[in-house]
Amino acid sequence: MRMTYGGSMSNQPKQIKERIIPHNMPEINTLEAYMYKIICLVTNKWYLGVHKENDKLYWHSSENDEFNKLWVNPTSKFKYEILEWGTYKHMTTREHEELKKVDAKNNPMSWNQSNGIPLGKRPPDYDTINKILDNIKNGEYSNVTLYKNKVETIKFKQSRLMQVISTRKISDIADAIDKELSTDKCDPLVLLEEYYPESGGSLGVGGNHTKEAFLKSKHAQHSPIDAILIPRKDYENLTANELRLLGHGLNPNPDVEKTPTGVDDIVSELYKGQIQNGIDVFNTSTGRWNVDVKKYLVDTLKFKKSHLEKIKLGLKNIIKKNHQRMVAGLVFKTYGEGHYTDGSCKDTELEEYRKKYNTRGVTSLVEKSSSVTLGRIVSKANGNDTIHICIWHIDPNNEERWPTIKAGILKQLKWFDNSKKQIKFNEMDCWVSDIS
Repeated sequence: MRMTYGGSMSNQPKQIKERIIPHNMPEINTLEAYMYKIICLVTNKWYLGVHKENDKLYWHSSENDEFNKLWVNPTSKFKYEILEWGTYKHMTTREHEELKKVDAKNNPMSWNQSNGIPLGKRPPDYDTINKILDNIKNGEYSNVTLYKNKVETIKFKQSRLMQVISTRKISDIADAIDKELSTDKCDPLVLLEEYYPESGGSLGVGGNHTKEAFLKSKHAQHSPIDAILIPRKDYENLTANELRLLGHGLNPNPDVEKTPTGVDDIVSELYKGQIQNGIDVFNTSTGRWNVDVKKYLVDTLKFKKSHLEKIKLGLKNIIKKNHQRMVAGLVFKTYGEGHYTDGSCKDTELEEYRKKYNTRGVTSLVEKSSSVTLGRIVSKANGNDTIHICIWHIDPNNEERWPTIKAGILKQLKWFDNSKKQIKFNEMDCWVSDIS
């Protein structure tokens, strides 16, 4: 079957009632491959495939019996749409990405019987990856400036195993942008140019946190951010896996490891200084920092806003601990974290509690108040409806917050289908005599 692009389709099956060919698609006989989608206009069920162009058009390569029975029925109604085009290798990669995204082989609306197989069983093309990284480093690629409305539309390929975006990191970068009133100190976004040929859209492989921080910053309302464009010809033969490796290459470990001043280190020194010179580091009533202290933390040590909150929290904990010790002769008791592979606690006192309630039909757990959630509790219940939980606190502030956290968990228990479960909380002693 032959397809004449831009005109009519000779030998077009009667069951194809609609066909969609992008207006900017080159002459079909000049293409190496393209990705297409066939949709049943009655049920919206679909099949997605890749055609390797040899000047002949086969309408599909599906082996699904249900689809093929409908296909040969002249009363059926289908839409045929060409989605993308490029090298055969790149199209098989894109096919795999799109099918995997919706788990096509298990999707009731799909006739695909697999999630596709990217072309080529070979080691990753590290030479091409490293060449692209060198070109970026040496400024070989063109730079563009992008404004907010354009940046908002850019999707990013996640290179890390866990698809997690750090809200804290985003906030820190956004604060830094607003402080400098520019993005000059930000690394540019790194984009795969014309990744989506139909729209000409790019795909990001480096700078996802920077993108989100830029959009969050006040500065984004009126100023741009730089981006590096990797030409399509340089990356189009890379598989999905190789593109992720390229993303990792944009975030290497430093040649020389440095250990920056930690929050715990500075908390200890600030408290010692406050005791020695009698000048408060921050006002405990308003929470405002001493101007000179804040300037040192931000300008000299380069602490971010999130770090300042941690430092302030650490100082509050030290102050509370020492106040209790002075007033009542008490110290804050800490417990050992961690479990052995059999589930028993490494802290002997916590383990004694766990064993005490770990009876038939009852699950006994030990949890920190700072990390316990209803989801964690239910997932560890082992099918039992009665759950005893020993709660311990890592510091006085978490002890204060516990009543609110506990109330929230019990409230959530009513929202979800856990009405049969009985959760009983018991707190370990936090304050003990300083004489033992």
